[in-house]
Amino acid sequence: MNMPATDLNDSAVLALAASWGFDGGAISPQLLEHALNVLNLRKRKVGEIVVSLGIASQQAVDVLVSSKPDEEKTLDWLRHNIQDIAPRYDEVMAIHLGLPFISQIYAGLQVHPLLAKKDVFQKIESDLARWNVLPMQINGSTTMLLFGDMQKMLRFDTLGRNEKRQSPLLMALASELKQPRVDELQIKCAAADNGVLIYYRQQMEDVAEGKTSASESLQIITEQDGEGNPTAAKAISILNEAIKLRINDVEIAPDKKNGSSRVFFRRNQRLRNSGIVLAGAEKDEVVRFLLARSGANKGAGRLMAPADGNSLFIGKMGQAFLRLSFIPLESSNGEAISVSVRVLPRTVQKIKMGDLNIPAEIQAELKRFIRRKYGLVIVCGPTGSGKSTTIAGMICEHEELYGDSLKRLSVEDPCERILPGVLHIDVSQHTYRGDKEEQQNKFAMALRAILRHDPDLIFVGEVRDKEACTVSVDSANTGHLVFTTTHANDPVLGYRRMAGFLNADRRFDLVNVLEAIVAQRLVTTVCPHCSVETEMDDESVEDMLHYCRSKGIVLERNELPNVYRKAKPTGCNKCLDGYDGMIPIHGLLTMNPEVRALLLSSDERDWMRAQNASDSKHTLFNAAFQLFKSGKVDLDTVML
Repeated sequence: MNMPATDLNDSAVLALAASWGFDGGAISPQLLEHALNVLNLRKRKVGEIVVSLGIASQQAVDVLVSSKPDEEKTLDWLRHNIQDIAPRYDEVMAIHLGLPFISQIYAGLQVHPLLAKKDVFQKIESDLARWNVLPMQINGSTTMLLFGDMQKMLRFDTLGRNEKRQSPLLMALASELKQPRVDELQIKCAAADNGVLIYYRQQMEDVAEGKTSASESLQIITEQDGEGNPTAAKAISILNEAIKLRINDVEIAPDKKNGSSRVFFRRNQRLRNSGIVLAGAEKDEVVRFLLARSGANKGAGRLMAPADGNSLFIGKMGQAFLRLSFIPLESSNGEAISVSVRVLPRTVQKIKMGDLNIPAEIQAELKRFIRRKYGLVIVCGPTGSGKSTTIAGMICEHEELYGDSLKRLSVEDPCERILPGVLHIDVSQHTYRGDKEEQQNKFAMALRAILRHDPDLIFVGEVRDKEACTVSVDSANTGHLVFTTTHANDPVLGYRRMAGFLNADRRFDLVNVLEAIVAQRLVTTVCPHCSVETEMDDESVEDMLHYCRSKGIVLERNELPNVYRKAKPTGCNKCLDGYDGMIPIHGLLTMNPEVRALLLSSDERDWMRAQNASDSKHTLFNAAFQLFKSGKVDLDTVML
């Protein structure tokens, strides 16, 4: 009977790593740990692997496995029901199948030199995108293909002789390795964590675009930066904590009373003290580290004006794109900088519409738009209202319906999440060698460029200006299905914002291609454990009726409930502050001839009548009011 391997330097561990191609030079401790897991866990069931890796408890796995439909694979069923499995799905698969998996960058693994040859790169670029793969070298010698998707790696491994001969990537590698028969080419393959692939893909793009300086490239912060550097380690620990708690906004706020800074996490649209304090010189060093590693202060001197920067974070709790904002404050008592960090997780994850708490009738409407061959669908709302998440669910639904038979492209600045079956273009990483105007209009330039890629569905991250709006409308007008977002409080104001970007003679084109405008807000739900049943007294009634009158909403006194649920300010051990989460509410403006005629009117008062003329009677207030009557939200929340 074979004894289980217990040490990273065990001969069996080293032999397995060597069989994967890692047999010379320094080997990543992460890879050795993965090899150890393969040796010890490969023959176990996937549920046992999930438990052994600490992803979920034995009890949670047992309960789910007992209810698994017969036709569903165990790991897929667990992924759909346990949120923490999705980011590590490929790792579990790799252990189960005995395959290599790379979850950390290390010096011995570098992008293959053939990517520096522009003529070769242009030939293989489409293959790299199709298979989500990069050609690599291990310790400067062994060639390896690094895949960002385990399923694609397994499919690639089954290519037949003719398929291999038709692969530009394999043909290029065969030529590079002087192998006359591509079907006899022997190349090692490994799956990689998405953050690792993003890191090496950035290296690839830097080589292909001729970037030589760090200021031209997207800055990347990794766990290795914290080794021997207490300042970097502190910043990394804050970011890891944010990802662990699924926090999207981190604030570093100076406290002039004692010269320190406090770290706040935004949860459920409210800032909460994280308990992390940066004292004295530590706060200045952490801010300087973030300034330098985000490219926000290229001069490295004292920050004299607001500055923005971007960075990619690859930490032990996951990967995230960081959008950083720095504002110098009043400085009579010394330099003080307020820092805001938007944390956008970068994991490849399918978003299911059924998991987004979107009402069934709204889902049904959205699925109708997903099946359109062309047209424009706009999702509007304030910052942090979940607009991009809703569109991500729509895109994943499109991918489920049509798979690889239709082509999906996204243009974002920055790319907020990686979705399966989508070619993502992150404009923040583009560099144009033209004049200043080209640099400023690179979002519109990227949009125009993708039309030559023959997409079926285009996701425009956000319409912010005339150029982006014009290209979005033109794309929908020329046979593409376009999803986009914009900042507006309701559907009619969403139309007004889009129309405001266009010349009057182009508004007909906008109205002609519009399929729908969806408005979305996130509202906080009261804790069901500690919220208090409260009487709807005269003051509360008058507040509600006054609000409705000011918004032109018809609401009678007898439609109000006699009691409602009110959040307990001190909360309980279940919620901490009286609220237990957030759910989306929606307003929907769908098109018909009367709505189109009203929107084309030169009198904006006609636009306000469009909602009543729409076939959809879904409004933000109606959605919030139903939640109010059912005791899920309080009085302040329903008055949006």
